[in-house]
Amino acid sequence: MRLTGGTMTLTFAAARQVPDLSGRFTLDVSAWSVSVPPDAPATWQVRTVAESVPV
Repeated sequence: MRLTGGTMTLTFAAARQVPDLSGRFTLDVSAWSVSVPPDAPATWQVRTVAESVPV
């Protein structure tokens, strides 16, 4: 978490396991960021880091 000029920004990563048709799993990883200014709605950003990585 970071606080800059009254705006709080939180960054984190999320992972999701997805089964494929053969029953094996792949992994999707995303990087998220949410900024919350004191006088406006929150804004979200997401970026794909990795997609369909076999596990």
